[in-house]
Amino acid sequence: TPGARRAITRVGQFLTLIGLTTLIIGGIGVASAVTAYLAKKRTAIATLRSLGATSGAVLRIYGLEVLAVSVAGIVFGLAGGMLVPGLIAMVAGDALPLTIETTMRPETVGLAVAYGLLVAVLFVAWPLGGIERIEPAELFRTTLDSRSDWPRLPYVATTLAALVALIALAILTSPQWYFAATWCGAALALFGLFAGLGRLVQWLSARAPRWRRTE
Repeated sequence: TPGARRAITRVGQFLTLIGLTTLIIGGIGVASAVTAYLAKKRTAIATLRSLGATSGAVLRIYGLEVLAVSVAGIVFGLAGGMLVPGLIAMVAGDALPLTIETTMRPETVGLAVAYGLLVAVLFVAWPLGGIERIEPAELFRTTLDSRSDWPRLPYVATTLAALVALIALAILTSPQWYFAATWCGAALALFGLFAGLGRLVQWLSARAPRWRRTE
């Protein structure tokens, strides 16, 4: 019936956007993890640079590491998504009021891979771009680099391209494009809000009086 078909379509769309939300939240954690990992490797990277390695070579080394971990995560996610429905049917199939038939659609698997790769590129390109700022002189410094945390233009362009592609994919594959467009707009607005709040906290902290007692 049309009403049931509409309801199932909307439930599927909600689940897709919930999954995309989870991916993006995970992407933020990935970006933080990559940034912290590269911060720990600053001395190693500076050593490689002092031995003659170019910034491009170092970028390829750590870029391939991050790519391998990202692909492994996508593969495990796909495996879980493929196995769980079959396991539910096997364990609880008799208790359900309907018969579960598990099918594998290539377009669905491809869409999942595309979402995973785009989220990985979106949140990894920016921290990887910071590798180029690490010079051999880092070996003789005791403080972190205080220069701008903005990477070079190619990394900014890659991040923006991944963002545009992710938004386009979410809207174009949605049965109700305006619903997905509203979600994308709300997500961007929240990112802007929290980024602005973070900058505001930094600005206020820099101008706050210096207390002797941390508490």
